[in-house]
Amino acid sequence: LPESVDDGHVLSALRHLAAGEFPKQTRTPNIRPAGSSEVPGLSLGLVSGIGTNNKVILGKHAELLPRLTRLLCRYMRQHQPGAFFTSIQVNYGFAAGEHVDPFNLGPTWIIALGDFEGGELWVEEPRAGSDAHLCGTDIRTALGEVLYSAGETYRGLTLDVRRQWRQFDG
Repeated sequence: LPESVDDGHVLSALRHLAAGEFPKQTRTPNIRPAGSSEVPGLSLGLVSGIGTNNKVILGKHAELLPRLTRLLCRYMRQHQPGAFFTSIQVNYGFAAGEHVDPFNLGPTWIIALGDFEGGELWVEEPRAGSDAHLCGTDIRTALGEVLYSAGETYRGLTLDVRRQWRQFDG
């Protein structure tokens, strides 16, 4: 692994992975675009949820891709020293649908790398938010309760995550 990790190292590693069959996630109904049964992505580090009976375990991709896991951990630690994290979610080649990550606890960090259009993330912030967002679909909690209703407008902030780290309450 390089001593100092930059965006180029990360993009090169992810493009190398993508040159083959990029791993797919099927247990992510909250982020899949309409009509999709799976999305290209992987979670590296500790995971929990439906597939683990809500137990916290080391995810299979962290075990299968230890060098990528170490590279991304080093990248995060070098670019956001002192940031605490338990896993890294890598999404590839798709725009996630409106969703809430029901199992995120505490601060969440995000960065978008590569060539694509967009790169914004809207987060609810009713006290300081100046950007109105019209919810396009019912957004549910992990227990299935409606958290945000389709057709309702919510206040928040639009974060530009393209090539820059941003933190939000996950």
